[in-house]
Amino acid sequence: MDVPIIIQDLVDLSITTHVPAIHRVYRAEDTTRLVTHNGKLHADDVLAYTFLHMIFPSMKLHRIGHEAIERGNFIPHKSDIIFDIGLEYDPCKNRFDHHQDQFNGWSCDISTPMAAVGMVFKCYSHQLFTKCAVDNDIDISRLDLHKLASNFYMYVIREIDCADNGVSPLQVRQYRSSSRSPQYRRAVPRDFVDEVYKVNMTLSSRISGFNLPDVYDHENQLIRFTQASEMAKTWVIDEVMVDFLKRQCQFVKDSDNMKKAFNSRYDLNKSGQIIDTTCCLTPIPHIMECEKTGYNPGEPLVKFLIYQWFEGTNEKWGLKTITDGNFQSRIDILPLKTLTHMIPDLTNDKTGILFMHKQQFLAIARSKEMCLKIAHETLDYTTGQDARLIQ
Repeated sequence: MDVPIIIQDLVDLSITTHVPAIHRVYRAEDTTRLVTHNGKLHADDVLAYTFLHMIFPSMKLHRIGHEAIERGNFIPHKSDIIFDIGLEYDPCKNRFDHHQDQFNGWSCDISTPMAAVGMVFKCYSHQLFTKCAVDNDIDISRLDLHKLASNFYMYVIREIDCADNGVSPLQVRQYRSSSRSPQYRRAVPRDFVDEVYKVNMTLSSRISGFNLPDVYDHENQLIRFTQASEMAKTWVIDEVMVDFLKRQCQFVKDSDNMKKAFNSRYDLNKSGQIIDTTCCLTPIPHIMECEKTGYNPGEPLVKFLIYQWFEGTNEKWGLKTITDGNFQSRIDILPLKTLTHMIPDLTNDKTGILFMHKQQFLAIARSKEMCLKIAHETLDYTTGQDARLIQ
């Protein structure tokens, strides 16, 4: 990543030196700018800059004091992108601030007030994903970018927006209707508290660590800002976003493969309740989706999935029960003692069982055939077609 050309505005020296501000008016030159506040850096302005610099690498970073705008010492060009300063939110004009009284910026989930990074991401998410995909040779042509942006916001951006706006991970339900009412911030019983967002990352604390003791040491604080941005790019874009895009692409591929496996499940077992998910890395959500759209009236739900993997040259197969939320299995695998009487070659050295979980939701065997036998015997007994249970 090229280090951007940085312009430092000195109009706010009066903050620390108590001398009159330098009355200089800054106008846009040939290259327009990415404009934000100086002083203490936060996760929202650093990550907003990181996203914008990824899309507009030639634009210069320009950090100014809040009073520079108030006093008219900074006159933005209409093509400047101004974030986390300026008291204006207007994506059409590339203005992304959330400090104004008449704040009107809400995220895709409605309940979260956006900070600068959420505003920038909401406006430029499609360009971000496209640039990231091109840079890392990822084909995202089949992905729904709107859904992708919503998911990435909830996973990564939301907690930064919430933290910058003072929203606790645990916030009372009334926050959504009256976010600034003091009475909703006092301690309340846990029964009346919602988990507004989950903390998946510690980006805010890591970026905060780049601040100098004197955040108005402008020259060195600018160096820290770019260092924090480099760290954010390495972590959030090069690692998290790239992995996120790859996983979403795999999810789409898995959807295609699971539809084929689901439609051929009766070829695997006449009950239609066992499905081979070897071709799919994330089978459960796709099975649920197939059940919503591909079932005929009266058909039983899928009870088992089987899958293959290798440890070196050793082939292994897993048999797993399907769960309907809260880890509640649709069926339990029969106890090992019972299966021993039902399947004579259960412990065969070449094809037999290797492991059975004590909660009876997982079995591992040396062959696909053994997994199918275990599933078949369990289904037979559970449906009343066979009553060979040994106490």
